[in-house]
Amino acid sequence: MTPDLGQIYDSECAFVWRTLRRLGVADADLPDAVHDVFDVAFRKWQEYDSARPLRAWLFGIARRVAASTRRKRNQQIPTERSQAVGRGASPESEVAARELLLQLLETVDEDQRVAFMLHDLEGFSGAEIAEMLEVPRGTVYSRIRLARKQLAAQVRRLRLRRAV
Repeated sequence: MTPDLGQIYDSECAFVWRTLRRLGVADADLPDAVHDVFDVAFRKWQEYDSARPLRAWLFGIARRVAASTRRKRNQQIPTERSQAVGRGASPESEVAARELLLQLLETVDEDQRVAFMLHDLEGFSGAEIAEMLEVPRGTVYSRIRLARKQLAAQVRRLRLRRAV
């Protein structure tokens, strides 16, 4: 069966973009990385098992592309980004909050970050994540718990720094 590649791209591009960003791909590299994910997906379409959710398959490709992109650039998300998170709901404060979350996510172990991101940010169930990552469901929940614990500790540290 020949897929409607344009339709797949249109329906999944935002998911792939968010996934790559949350996996640490720099803003400047996102357009190329998104292109790379879909390039790989379309070239390997014959290998896609339609019994699996499409997003799970794309996520696996995105994870490998993100790792490759980070390796090529040999970079981390810059630490000198705005860390001001306002209490209002202004667009600037929302952007700052997102940037801070991305920065904090970079401090979390990659396996834990991926499980947290898929569960808490993308809304996948533990069973779906376990299938995507090919790990036991208990491992998924353990990784999510550890990521949350580490993120909470980072937030406490930030609050203490700001209180001084």
